Amino acid sequence: MAESNGGCCKGCASLNDCLLSEVSDGDRCRIKEHSVEISLKKGQNIFEQDRKTQGYFCIRKGKVKLGLKASNDDAITLSILADKGMIGYHTLVSNKNPYTATCLTDTEVCFIPGVVISKQVGTNPQIESRIRKMLGEEYMELTSLVISLRSKTIPQRTAEILIKLQTIFGKDDKNWIAFEFTKEELANLIGSSTESVFRALSSFKEKEYIEFDRRKIKICNESKLRSIGKIYH
Repeated sequence: MAESNGGCCKGCASLNDCLLSEVSDGDRCRIKEHSVEISLKKGQNIFEQDRKTQGYFCIRKGKVKLGLKASNDDAITLSILADKGMIGYHTLVSNKNPYTATCLTDTEVCFIPGVVISKQVGTNPQIESRIRKMLGEEYMELTSLVISLRSKTIPQRTAEILIKLQTIFGKDDKNWIAFEFTKEELANLIGSSTESVFRALSSFKEKEYIEFDRRKIKICNESKLRSIGKIYH
């Protein structure tokens, strides 16, 4: 894990998703003087579930998975953030983070100490309002995930997730999704067993909706997958 001191935030893709968007340029630069830019390798955790961090993180570059582990050690992926976003802000209002943040690629984040932001909360009500808004948006996202898990079949969830992955990671020059997944990682994303997910993938491949080769997947018939996954946007 490499670290360096940060400059100001202009040009950062995460600025509009960050609490620093609610402060003046001068305050933002003063806050940034206390920040630390951190480089992490693929597979490293930025923070872990049920652990308290001393601040929050803005994603400058890279793909980050937010995952939840149940008491029986089953895991499910809540969401994936791509090249921007703010995480860890729960510890500004509670004693621990509700999920684990794991780097899916080499990632660069900017750590902002919570004590610095806390000083701003008392003088800037927009920051507190932004935190409430972010928590509300996250609640709606989780509600949507729960509804999907309970109402959609494994093939429907698999189709939905494949479309989302292509949107997040894009395609390489041969039209494969530009990221490689293990069966276990896909199962965590879909919220099912590896066996059930493999059966769904095999069925899609047989119908020529997708191709897959070990850890690589190519969507060949996006309209069919959207129809199966009930994705209408």
